[in-house]
Amino acid sequence: MDYLLSWNCKHIASGRVRKVMQSINDSLGIHTPVVCTPEELMEV
Repeated sequence: MDYLLSWNCKHIASGRVRKVMQSINDSLGIHTPVVCTPEELMEV
């Protein structure tokens, strides 16, 4: 999975949670999908 879309900006799509997930997955050698809202995805 390359992208994970979420409307939940207070939790999973928040910048703080994104950094924590990236850090944990990096330490485990796991790919982290881009977590974003549908609007953010359309901006890319």
